[in-house]
Amino acid sequence: HFLTGRIGKSGITTDLQAIADAGITGISFFHGQQGDPKDWPGTEEHIECLSPKWEELLSHTAREAKRIGLRFSIQTCPGWAMSGGPWVSPSQSMRHLAYTRADVEGGSRVSLRLKSPQSESWQDYRDLMVLAFPTPEGDTGTHMQVARATASGDSQKWLDCLNGKLRGSIMLKPTSGQKPYVVDVELADSQIPRSLVFNSIDGFNHEFGVDPGIHVRVTAFPEQKAEQVVLDCDFPMSNWQDGHTMTFALDESLARRFRIEIFNQHPMNLSLMRLYTAARKSNWEGEGGWTLRRILRENESPRQSAKAYLRIRDIVDLTSMLVSSDSLVWSAPKGKWTILRIGHVNTGRRNGPAPAEAVGWEINKFDPQLVDYQYDSYVGRLQKGPLRGLLDNMLMDSWECSSQTWTDSMPEAFRRQAGYELKTWIPALFGYVIDNPEQTSEFLNDFRMTQNRLFVDNFYGRMAQNAHRNGMTIQYETAAGDIFPGCPMEYYKWADVPMTEFWQPMSHWLYNRNYKPIRPTSSAARMYGKPRVSAEAFTSFDLNWDEHLSMLREVANQNILDGVTHMVFHTYTHNPNPDKYQPGTSFGGGIGTPFLRKQTWWPYMRSFTTYL
Repeated sequence: HFLTGRIGKSGITTDLQAIADAGITGISFFHGQQGDPKDWPGTEEHIECLSPKWEELLSHTAREAKRIGLRFSIQTCPGWAMSGGPWVSPSQSMRHLAYTRADVEGGSRVSLRLKSPQSESWQDYRDLMVLAFPTPEGDTGTHMQVARATASGDSQKWLDCLNGKLRGSIMLKPTSGQKPYVVDVELADSQIPRSLVFNSIDGFNHEFGVDPGIHVRVTAFPEQKAEQVVLDCDFPMSNWQDGHTMTFALDESLARRFRIEIFNQHPMNLSLMRLYTAARKSNWEGEGGWTLRRILRENESPRQSAKAYLRIRDIVDLTSMLVSSDSLVWSAPKGKWTILRIGHVNTGRRNGPAPAEAVGWEINKFDPQLVDYQYDSYVGRLQKGPLRGLLDNMLMDSWECSSQTWTDSMPEAFRRQAGYELKTWIPALFGYVIDNPEQTSEFLNDFRMTQNRLFVDNFYGRMAQNAHRNGMTIQYETAAGDIFPGCPMEYYKWADVPMTEFWQPMSHWLYNRNYKPIRPTSSAARMYGKPRVSAEAFTSFDLNWDEHLSMLREVANQNILDGVTHMVFHTYTHNPNPDKYQPGTSFGGGIGTPFLRKQTWWPYMRSFTTYL
């Protein structure tokens, strides 16, 4: 890694020679950024990323690697995540669906302005359509107001949380199934809550998002009737980039008093918990492809009235009724109607961590022409210039841009995948239940299948084609079925070398096999007949400078048993001075195992690499 702009020509040669002498066969090049560049020692001159001076030093790096006999691999953008840069405009970025809602009383001519979903100019909002439908029973557009909450601890905090007034969060220590957190809720009058919404699963506890260990039970106490359990469910497995709310559907029960019980095996940071009379698809955020979560089969078919759902035959396309970009004139039939102004926005994801001058929006992963543009703007440009004839491999490293739900060709892609039209089903992507939960689940599954096809073929497949056309192999790390909705088995079909990742020490929470799944990678390699399973190896958040080769050997052994056959050491940070800064330049942020030429154990690295 080059870090910040501290780069030295003589240090490059010394680093590469030390790597080769250790029995390592190649390097993967990144230019990253950690902390303030002024805090990094090394050289007086600051080399700007992408500048002519930078290109000269990068060319020197590749030429020296070739002279010494090292393979040279490059990431698809500055930083290590994922594919973007300053050449990407907001209109070329990853896109998400967005909407605003208006409710009207029909029976007369309606004239109203529809609020834009855009709050900041960088979002680059683009209109798609305006849809209307009879407002489902109980769908008020807002959460329920709770009159009283009684709980152990600070009852007022729980009341504020339920009413959307909580400042900060409620920290819940681990508890057991015998002693859950109990919150007794009292409404002003008898009502039917149909949804319970929490803050994101990753927001509860970043360490345990993939295995949250949380169970929730909700009991209703109707007047003159037996108590009724309306929800009894585990929180689903999630991922470390899940920033979306978690919605549970509730069985209908008309009552004034309810009890919410939470069982959590790990510390839990609760910042949002609200009840709604509106019906919403359970876990719609995961099923709709906004984030990756396990599908909640046990909460898929709540006992709810069909009146709480919208019917697809009642959805009306009002796009032609717009008299300007945000003004609607419509003769609305009698009754209450909900109107959605629907469009798409920039997701806000950027490449990185990279020097400021090399950061920009992440490219649209669903548009193959824009994927070509991303390739041409970085790897292709370098390959035609300072790295001509010097590149062996292209790496697609860390997926840190969550998910994507839209591109201009999405309706056609969905039609090819699912065999029917997308438009009238789009409200289901915002949580609405259309016709019934089962039909809605089928649609959401079709949508995720379409996402998978676009991620796999239009992004990874297109990048692979670009690499192969220019004489390079391609390898990439886990992302499908790890961060974004997709099939990890199909995902690796384009990789010459399927790649995964493992961390150390084994006691660290990131060593959890669900965080960085190795077995799907090795299974895919076997299925496609790919002889090598690579891994970003020995990554760490516990940088203490006490790592040693005997410890690392045991970590390697465990991961070799899971199918890893090729280690890509994380990390070797460039030291711009050949003879200074022992034991070397750290990676920053407490990240990585410092494989550095001035480490006390570096003279023994060849024995380690020979063992591996």
